[in-house]
Amino acid sequence: MFIDGEWEDVRPVAAPPSPREERFERRAGYAWQRGHWTWVDGEWAWAAGHYEAERVGYRWRDPRWEQREGVYVSVEGGWEDAPVFTGPRVPPPAPLEERWAPRRGYVYARGHHEWRNGEYVWIPGHYEPQRDRASWYDGRWEQRDEGYVWIEGGWR
Repeated sequence: MFIDGEWEDVRPVAAPPSPREERFERRAGYAWQRGHWTWVDGEWAWAAGHYEAERVGYRWRDPRWEQREGVYVSVEGGWEDAPVFTGPRVPPPAPLEERWAPRRGYVYARGHHEWRNGEYVWIPGHYEPQRDRASWYDGRWEQRDEGYVWIEGGWR
């Protein structure tokens, strides 16, 4: 910014506003680059998202703002090596039927299929000691772009 005949480095001291919601559809051969806030002439300005041609073996890393020494600094987005997905690309088999009985002071964590060495392996359920004011939730498989990902269960 040009102030009183000199260039002055003015950086934001407050975090950027929350990202705007943008709607987009998947397009074969393209990656969506989300919109983000930029700092222009001492004000936050929205840069709308857009499509970019995909780069095989790479994924897009969104830009972000990091707080450093009391100011916010822009970290540019860019293409980075895409990690090789090693998980399953096929859904897990149906859970096996398990016989179990309620136990006082315990909850039953249901068994599930685990992905090991390129195949699904059954992991039997087990009892977990009950925790005060906590609820157990079982893990689950979720389908993602690259395949299936296990979401671990636990206490909440």
